[in-house]
Amino acid sequence: MKVNYRQQINYSSINFLDWKFSFFSSDKGLIFTTFQDDPIADFSKWSGISKLVNRENPKISSAFLDYFSGRSSSPKISIDWNFWQFSNFQILILKKLLEIDKPVSYSEFARRIGNQKAVRAVATAVGKNPFEVVVPCHRIITKSGKIGKYRDGSNIKAALLQLEKQL
Repeated sequence: MKVNYRQQINYSSINFLDWKFSFFSSDKGLIFTTFQDDPIADFSKWSGISKLVNRENPKISSAFLDYFSGRSSSPKISIDWNFWQFSNFQILILKKLLEIDKPVSYSEFARRIGNQKAVRAVATAVGKNPFEVVVPCHRIITKSGKIGKYRDGSNIKAALLQLEKQL
């Protein structure tokens, strides 16, 4: 995905169960999250950027810690929407995902955005979500109720859904 890059990018990591969760931010907010073992390589693959500063953003760290410890049902974090060059459709999908508070199928989500026939396009846009956890693409499941795929693995998706089920 193309980026609008003109600022320092910070990154930090915290633990969630057996995984390292890493997040990247600009001075305007969150720009990327990942559970990958090499978060810098993952971010670089998405953005083409590898020059980063390993500096914690206490506000973002605190919001994620509250979420992963079960004190918050969804992390409340500002997103830098201008970092990535999203299409209007991608913006629509990502912002509508913010309204989902429990699992729904791709087809149900397509219906909610007003286009029942856009299931594949919805799935593609959901799969390109750079803000995992904050923009809750993990809440989109298959029509049959199965967990389905997740960028960083269906086992992580299952753990996130289990965490939220307990709240």
